[in-house]
Amino acid sequence: MVKLSEFVGEVVSELSAARQIADMASVQLSQTYHADSFLKEMPVPHYTIDEAEIAFPLSVVKMLSDNSENMEQEIIKAIKLKLPGILFQTFKDAYRERIQQELRKKQEEKQAKDNITANTDQTPTDDILVEVDEQLEKEYNKASNRISIRMEDKMKTYLSSSNLNIVKPLDVKDAFIDLLQKEYISEFSDYEKEQQPVADNKGLSALVQSVGTSIFFEFARAANDNCILVDPSTGKLSEYMSKDNMLTIKMKVREQDLDFVVTGEDENGNAKRFLSLS
Repeated sequence: MVKLSEFVGEVVSELSAARQIADMASVQLSQTYHADSFLKEMPVPHYTIDEAEIAFPLSVVKMLSDNSENMEQEIIKAIKLKLPGILFQTFKDAYRERIQQELRKKQEEKQAKDNITANTDQTPTDDILVEVDEQLEKEYNKASNRISIRMEDKMKTYLSSSNLNIVKPLDVKDAFIDLLQKEYISEFSDYEKEQQPVADNKGLSALVQSVGTSIFFEFARAANDNCILVDPSTGKLSEYMSKDNMLTIKMKVREQDLDFVVTGEDENGNAKRFLSLS
């Protein structure tokens, strides 16, 4: 069982993958032709799918339209299943970044003093690798699970009191971030300063925004669950006694090439590019 939109998208994606395989085969052929004294005078074979017409039968399993209840379930499910992992990784990344910044600052200060002593202007900064020790990793893992459990309860309360036919995923994200910031402060209030994932409010704001952005895609997916669920397993189609729930779709896909168009340079001197139909 799959969304109709996902199935159609995968079909188109497979056609694109077929074009890629054909292009790679042409590249390999071109190398062979170039190395042969006779073949190199001939054009390299290259085939494209100018237009493809596909027809496939599907069984309609279910149609989802009023999804407010489903949206709430999917959001809570995402928090329960995915938030602990997102938090754990974010805590470790934030800790590494904080320690790297502190070490880099000390290194730059030392290099500046050495340059003054040596009367040079060179300020090389070595790459700094930071690892989270095993005990702190365990603490972050426990903290991630505890915060996730509390966030699940808090978001259940928020969602149950909200009109999900009106509330947008961005509204849910904003509420999530506000609650997460409070839970973070509560969880890490007893940690030593050197064990904190972030050093200040600016770092905390960046951390919760990062987590909110990661989980937002799950919220958006839940909000867009108005869909037709279909079964594309053609081997099972004979099991359906009636054709009332059968759907036959015909697709005509035309190939178009995309090229990068350069429109100038940005403030850093890099080329500004965008994809455009050729």
